[in-house]
Amino acid sequence: MGSSLTFAQTTNATKAPAATGELIVSVGPDSIIDEAAKKEAAAYKLYLADEAKKKKAEAELVAKQKPAALQAVKDKAAAEVAAKKKAEAEMMAKKKAEANVPPAKLAAAKAPEDTAAKEKAAARKAAQDKAEAEVAAKKKAEAVAAARKQLEVEMAARKKEEMAKAAADKAAAEKLAKKKADDELAAKKKAEAEQLAKNKIAAKKALDEKLAAEAAAKKKAAADMAAMKAPAKPAPPATPAVPVVKATVVAQSPAVKAPPAKPEMVKAMAGPAPGSKEQRLADLLKDYKADKISPRQYHEMRAKILAE
Repeated sequence: MGSSLTFAQTTNATKAPAATGELIVSVGPDSIIDEAAKKEAAAYKLYLADEAKKKKAEAELVAKQKPAALQAVKDKAAAEVAAKKKAEAEMMAKKKAEANVPPAKLAAAKAPEDTAAKEKAAARKAAQDKAEAEVAAKKKAEAVAAARKQLEVEMAARKKEEMAKAAADKAAAEKLAKKKADDELAAKKKAEAEQLAKNKIAAKKALDEKLAAEAAAKKKAAADMAAMKAPAKPAPPATPAVPVVKATVVAQSPAVKAPPAKPEMVKAMAGPAPGSKEQRLADLLKDYKADKISPRQYHEMRAKILAE
């Protein structure tokens, strides 16, 4: 096939040993993969080299700093030991000097120190007493505040109970007053009902009596009117005894005229005169029958007319 390589040739070129340092160029996809792998391997080697350099630098720094730190610790420990030994030596020298000094001189020398110590102790005790007094005062104030608070709580509870009792008493009093008012109202209503019933009975009785009186008055008025309208009947003349006389011939006398009627009879037949007492009584009765006046007015006016 001309210039193209066979599969065997490509495989042999790819698998050629690289120990001689010769650059092997492969053809096809395998050559591209090998190139990328080489780049990745080179980058990884650079990374490992950088990490090794960093670790080496850190180790050198630690190696340099470690002796200095150890020396500083040693110097500090030596200084503390020297100071302790110096203090012990001073203490021993002081004790030795005190042992060689006479007691009086030693007491005189110690007097200011004792005084200062006493004053210092007194001051310390005073401060301690003051602190204890302040603590005691604080505790006392707290106890007083707690007692006051407890008292306020108790007073509030007592006040609440008193208010509740007052409210209950007030409610009971209002209930009692309401019951009393209801009883009084019921009694009043009962009395009013009884009085109303009595009044109804009395009114009915009065009405019955009034109706009876009106009926009697109407009956009497009708009787009076009938009596006034009826003509007066003359009394029948007495029949004289007829004497037995002899029959004689008498000349006929002229006709005898009848006596004139009495004025009372004429008046009764002609009816009451206008404006007279009878006419006024008749008009009054007429108005009463027409219900133009009440029975009381009728009786009052009738009595007034009759009294004239």
